[in-house]
Amino acid sequence: MPKDLNRILFLLSFIITIECRRNLRDYIVSHQYSSGLTQEEFSVYDPVENSLLCRFETMGYTYNRYSNLVSYPSLQPIGLIRDIWSPFLYQGYFNVLDDRLNQWMNGYVYQRYRPQGFRFAIEYGGHSYIMENRIGSSITEIRDEKKPNYLLTRFHQTYIDPITGSLKYNVKVFTDDLPDPIYMMALYAYDSITSKRKNKLRP
Repeated sequence: MPKDLNRILFLLSFIITIECRRNLRDYIVSHQYSSGLTQEEFSVYDPVENSLLCRFETMGYTYNRYSNLVSYPSLQPIGLIRDIWSPFLYQGYFNVLDDRLNQWMNGYVYQRYRPQGFRFAIEYGGHSYIMENRIGSSITEIRDEKKPNYLLTRFHQTYIDPITGSLKYNVKVFTDDLPDPIYMMALYAYDSITSKRKNKLRP
């Protein structure tokens, strides 16, 4: 009997894991660096890049800057992230229009020290989430801090321009636990750190 119970529990845990990883939505995110003809853009598209869904509009300097996430084609603001100057690790406060609550909500994203790779914490709605990238990996994931096996979303860097450093990410959303703009602002925070490091390494 105990063996049968263990087998059932294992199957249930396997089913739950599969359920958490069921893909609900896909996006393509493009970080296009400025050149002589174009301005720097951080844009979110549908999976085939036919429709622009939202875009960050940035004001201020590299530190203490404001970045509005604007929905297209309505041009309605749906999020805002404000970088806070820090001598070592990234910190930022954000506001998001939560469709489920039909109101603006506040949150906090900040970088945690990790000797290899990157780790960020996201505080929202009384819950904590972890965004993590392991060294040498092109994949970054957001998980529930109290349930590390519970995957919310995955960012996969699929392209980097060897000349300009411009990037593309494939974004897969697996749950409705958080509003999608939070994932975009978290990726924006992560990209702002990793892009600076990559640019320093470019000749």
